Amino acid sequence: MAAEQNDWNHSLFACCCPINTAFLSWLCPCVSFGRTQARLKDPTLSSYSCCNGDCIVFFITGLLCTNAVCHFRKRRAMKDKFGIEKSCCGDCCTVCFCPCCALVQEAKEADMQAANGRIGYLMNERMVYERG
Repeated sequence: MAAEQNDWNHSLFACCCPINTAFLSWLCPCVSFGRTQARLKDPTLSSYSCCNGDCIVFFITGLLCTNAVCHFRKRRAMKDKFGIEKSCCGDCCTVCFCPCCALVQEAKEADMQAANGRIGYLMNERMVYERG
């Protein structure tokens, strides 16, 4: 977890760029959601499938009009992972009223963190074997 960071690196309303991420989030939000969740698990997306478990869950919860709950929980987990300050009311309003903007923001954050090597498995510095 990154304790030094307090806010997103990209604004919620900077959601039109990159255009491919914006279109994906607007036209097929379940795929965008699944891609971001896959990026958080595997920064290289080496075994990524556009129809992964997170995508399917987001799609099914969308059919039941409950995908905001799923999105809210994953957004909060992402904020925990990167040390971004949480706001229960703000996060709830974001996923309910600006879900596509939130998806773009999360995708850009995950891509940036992956490029900086801050996601994926990081060995704990205390995991050192003593010789002797």
